Amino acid sequence: MARPIQDTPVITGRDAEKFRTNLRRALYPSLKEKKEKEKRYKEMEEMYTKMVKATNGVFF
Repeated sequence: MARPIQDTPVITGRDAEKFRTNLRRALYPSLKEKKEKEKRYKEMEEMYTKMVKATNGVFF
């Protein structure tokens, strides 16, 4: 027989503040993180372009 579902706990105080802060960081990356990510993508795109040129379009 299945157990009954428990109520969701309510977080208050410092725990609630920490939870909201961590959630905000996870959902909305900082400007520095965005720039680093864009830089990595640009580097990967440049490497891919170089590989395609080096293999005369055979690499994909």
